[in-house]
Amino acid sequence: MTAPATLRAEPGPTARPIPRHRGIPWIGAPREILSHPGRYLLEGYRRLGPVFRFQIFGMEMVALIGPDANRLVMTTHREKLSHAEGYRIVRDVLGDGLLFQDGETHRRNRALMMPAFHQQGVQRYFDVMLEVTRAHLERWASERHGLALERFRDLTFEIMARLVLGVDAGLDLARLRQLNDELARGAIFFPRVDVPFTPYGKALRALDELKRQLRGVVRARRDTPSTDALGRLIAARDESGAALSEDELVEQCVILTFAGHETTASMLASLALALRDHPPWEARLRDEQHRVRGEAPLALAHLDELDLL
Repeated sequence: MTAPATLRAEPGPTARPIPRHRGIPWIGAPREILSHPGRYLLEGYRRLGPVFRFQIFGMEMVALIGPDANRLVMTTHREKLSHAEGYRIVRDVLGDGLLFQDGETHRRNRALMMPAFHQQGVQRYFDVMLEVTRAHLERWASERHGLALERFRDLTFEIMARLVLGVDAGLDLARLRQLNDELARGAIFFPRVDVPFTPYGKALRALDELKRQLRGVVRARRDTPSTDALGRLIAARDESGAALSEDELVEQCVILTFAGHETTASMLASLALALRDHPPWEARLRDEQHRVRGEAPLALAHLDELDLL
C-alpha cells in the first residue's frame, strides 16, 4: 500500500472510471478500514485490481497497490502529489514533520536530515541495535511466551529512542512510549472532537506533552555535540548556512519518534508470521546465517552477504 497522498490534478487524456470498493455512501466502511485496513484493501485489490476508490466519512480515497504504485508516489511522480494534503487528517495529531511536507520545504529539510542517516553513522547505529536486540532476546527467552508485536514494538522503540534522541537523553522511555501509543490511537479515531476523554482528545494532549519533552531535549543537546540522529540534525546546515530552527527540530523529532519504530515493528511481526507459515524459508534463512557468519558475532559487513534475508 502506498503512503497517503493527494494528486494535483492536471488536464490529460480521458481515462476509464476507477472502480469503487464496497461501503455505505459517504460513510464508507470505517470500522473495517480503521480496524483492519490491510484486510479491507486486500479485498479491494482481489476484487477490483491494483487501483480502486472508496469513501470514509465523505473523503474520497483512491488506493494504489503494488511496487509500481509505490514507485510512482515516492519517486517518479512525487512532485505531482501532495503528502501534506494526503496526510491532512492526521497532521493535527502527528505534527508537521518531513513525512507531511511538500515542495521546497520538503527538499530543504530532507537535504538537512540526510547526514543523520549517512553511511558514516551506520556502524555506530548497528552496534546500538545489536546491543539492544541481544538484551531484549535474553529477556524474551526468560519470559518464554509473549505477544510478538508488543515485543517488537518495545525493541524498536528503545532502538529509536537511543539512536534518534541519544542514549543519555534523560527521558522516561515508558512514558514516551505511552504518549506514542496515544498518538497512534487518536490518529485513526472518529469522530474527531477535541474532548479530553476521547482517544482523539487524549492524542492532542499527548502531542503537546511529547513536544514539551522533546523541546527540553533539543535545548539541552545544542551545547552537547553527538553523533546520534538528533545531534546530526542540530549540526546540519543548508546551502545558505541556516540550521533547522528549534520548532523544526521538535517537529522532525516527533515524526521520527512515532514513525521510527511502528512500521519496523509491524514488518518484523509480519516476517515472524510468514516464517511460521513457510518453514522451508525459515530453514533457508538459518542456513544462510550459518554459512555467512558461522560462529562469529554478527557484524555490519555480514549484512551485504545475507542475500535471502
